[in-house]
Amino acid sequence: MTIQDTLNDRETRYGDFGKLAAAIQAFKNVYRSAPGWAKMTAVQREALDMDLVKTCRILYGDPAHVNSWADKCGYAMLAHEELIRPASVGAPAAPTLGEPLEGPMPQFLMEPRT
Repeated sequence: MTIQDTLNDRETRYGDFGKLAAAIQAFKNVYRSAPGWAKMTAVQREALDMDLVKTCRILYGDPAHVNSWADKCGYAMLAHEELIRPASVGAPAAPTLGEPLEGPMPQFLMEPRT
């Protein structure tokens, strides 16, 4: 299987990558501007990021693709496991990453749905 074959397969399953990427980035901007983002650990942040990718793949592609739903559960479980870890292990500190992402909200998110 060539890289082009893989790309064609992903487009068939998940939709146009450009549209998918625009939606994911827009939602990430929303997440990163929320007050709780700075309080989260790297595991919590990445679990939400990956959940978002899987959610957008479901919304823009094949909602019946069972692996996308299983992945969403898996990432939530990883964040959950970090929270219930014994106190003796200790929770990792929230990372310092500088300023949250900023930028204009994409037009399609601001338009009323009809």
